[in-house]
Amino acid sequence: MATLSILSLAPLHRAGHQSPDGSSVTARDSLDFVVDGQALSTRVSGDYASCLGWGKADWEAAVVDKLLARSEPDLPPNRVALYICPECGDLGCGAVTAAIERDGPTIVWHTFGYENNYDEAPRYERHQHLGPFRFDAAEYERVLRGSYAEAGSASRPAI
Repeated sequence: MATLSILSLAPLHRAGHQSPDGSSVTARDSLDFVVDGQALSTRVSGDYASCLGWGKADWEAAVVDKLLARSEPDLPPNRVALYICPECGDLGCGAVTAAIERDGPTIVWHTFGYENNYDEAPRYERHQHLGPFRFDAAEYERVLRGSYAEAGSASRPAI
């Protein structure tokens, strides 16, 4: 049997700033995916926020259901956005995704890639070093359901 990975969540902060030309970068706090003690954000390239910890409660619940493979994925086939645009959360800005599937008592993340909602296919080359990760489904769900308490309602914007 394949070794099971351990999932936990940790704060992920994106610093904001205002440029002299008037453009700005929004500060964003989200919850990072930590797999076997290593923050997944350190292994993906780009300017992203995690899909957890910064949306309204109903949005967060929908994200958790996708991560649990209990609702329609963001993109076919079974692809769920893990890291998204930190400004707006829109898939059109690009996202780091993974195929997420339930395999009996485990949840599997595999075939990581970069994609958006207008190109035909994901680009896998930048993320082929990731996964697959297999998680005990019960523990995985406990961690994800706990994300509501960890994020706190004060940090939730109007996504």
